[in-house]
Amino acid sequence: MEKPTHFQSAFVILLVGAITWIFLSVIWPFTQALLFGAILAAFCQPAFRRLSRFLGGRRTLAASIILIALIIFLVGPVSTIAGVGVAQAIEVSNAAVPWAKKTFGTTTTFDVHNWLAAQVPWAHHLIPDQETILGHISEAVKLSGAIVMDGMKRLTAGTAGVLLNLFVTMFATFYFMLNGTTVLDKILHYTPLSNDHAKLLLARFISVTRATVKGTLLIGTVQGILAGIAFYVAGLEGAVLWGALTILLSVIPGGGTLVWIPAVIYLFYTGNHVAAICVAAWCVGVVSTIDNFMRPALVGKDAQMPSLMILIGTLGGLYLYGFLGFILGPLICGLFISAWEVYGAVFKDQLSTLSTTTGATEPISTEKTP
Repeated sequence: MEKPTHFQSAFVILLVGAITWIFLSVIWPFTQALLFGAILAAFCQPAFRRLSRFLGGRRTLAASIILIALIIFLVGPVSTIAGVGVAQAIEVSNAAVPWAKKTFGTTTTFDVHNWLAAQVPWAHHLIPDQETILGHISEAVKLSGAIVMDGMKRLTAGTAGVLLNLFVTMFATFYFMLNGTTVLDKILHYTPLSNDHAKLLLARFISVTRATVKGTLLIGTVQGILAGIAFYVAGLEGAVLWGALTILLSVIPGGGTLVWIPAVIYLFYTGNHVAAICVAAWCVGVVSTIDNFMRPALVGKDAQMPSLMILIGTLGGLYLYGFLGFILGPLICGLFISAWEVYGAVFKDQLSTLSTTTGATEPISTEKTP
């Protein structure tokens, strides 16, 4: 085959770029579903391979069984929790707004300023006056009610879209379980990286991703379930809702405290002092410390991202991609770390020379600091 001219090479690159841009614009509405399907398929690969061997190489049957198991044990429980959580969110909103208006409205006899000053006398001069506090509380109540109602409207209007994305995710999971290795090999083949560097990029990305998902999502789920049990036993309304919020916020380092600390304060305020102490002790002694026991067993030797990177990745992912951003954000950060490690490997000699001549320090480790 003749060697292509510069014009032919430039034409091919422009053609591929233009068609790729058009292709991405077509699949863009389903990128989150496709990415989530790829993630699920990657984590199901070990089970898929073992089941395939057990079934005598019947890969399609093995993928079908795993897909059915995912629908039963993942989609089913998540959908149930989401449904119960939405129902409880409506109930809590309907009960909380009138209560807040009655307790902190303009006609209230409860002096919030004096109550807060009695709790923290050393900071009484920093506490706003009664009128200012009531104004802020009233605005917060109105805003909370509007957010809940807006969320309900969006959820109702987007049911068809949710079901469509769920279908795409499940189909993508099935496809990537069967053909994921082939697709990945083709992608790496078209990159100008050497075989060793491509394998390094893939290995590091898988390691960081596995550590992030197992060490963050699974532990956050356990923490949310344990906190939800405590809320239910304490008699808090909407225990499933608060447990689900704990799961979401536990993805952020220390985020679970944003749920259970207000719950403890509310229990104290309503006179349930024993329940408040028990919930606080349970959350401090069990929920917050279970990370120390589960993480070594789940993560093992996988490379972990720094807590700051997880925090920024989660918040940025939620801002850009919505609900799935709490998964995609940290994964993109993991890819960022992996890409820079490959950069360091490719230009190792030049960077070593630069470090020698300029006195640069060693690269920052991606291992999680205590």
